[in-house]
Amino acid sequence: MRPLVLALIALLPAIGWSHPVTFKGGVAASSIHRPGMTQSHVNYTVHRQFALGATHLQLREPEQPVVAHYGQLNALLYRKNRPASQTNLYLSLGAGAAKQETESYRPSILASLQADHETDNFYSAFRAMGFIDTQDFDTLLGDPLSSESSFFALQGRVGILPFETDFESLQIWTVLQVDAQSWSDSPVELTPLLRLFYKNVLWEMGSSMSGKTWLHMMVHL
Repeated sequence: MRPLVLALIALLPAIGWSHPVTFKGGVAASSIHRPGMTQSHVNYTVHRQFALGATHLQLREPEQPVVAHYGQLNALLYRKNRPASQTNLYLSLGAGAAKQETESYRPSILASLQADHETDNFYSAFRAMGFIDTQDFDTLLGDPLSSESSFFALQGRVGILPFETDFESLQIWTVLQVDAQSWSDSPVELTPLLRLFYKNVLWEMGSSMSGKTWLHMMVHL
């Protein structure tokens, strides 16, 4: 049990924006809910640098809503540990199928690059993601944002822990999140969040400046 506790303590600063790779044998399950999107993910870390996972995605804001399913490989590309901080770089690649509301399923690719820097009471993170229709490559090479069946997102975060507590106590973080999503009717969304973490369970709640709610739940096993 002690190795699990130590691993979770090491992940505390950025666990709310789940690490694609945790610790060998670790399982992470999460689900994000917004008015225009639902994203659920589960992964199992098979090696300290690799994890296997599955993602379910629903986008309700495009003109034709999208449903997609992916199997994926997550890789820890870089990690720098210092006495009071940690820096990570992750790559996720997946393959699956996606369909628009009036269409049948077609092959689709998921790609994500995530970087974060963490201390005991502060963290920053950035993620770029793409959900790419394999029949859409010609359009993507010319004008990626004009595609109606491939979607892209950028997300950045900064978070602080206003007061320190031990691992056995409830931790309450304040987070500011910025989103830019090609499928959204709002080019940029600014969302203040409260992130509550207790032992191996986390939940986040917030609302963007335009009134779009954010709910994120996650558990590490």
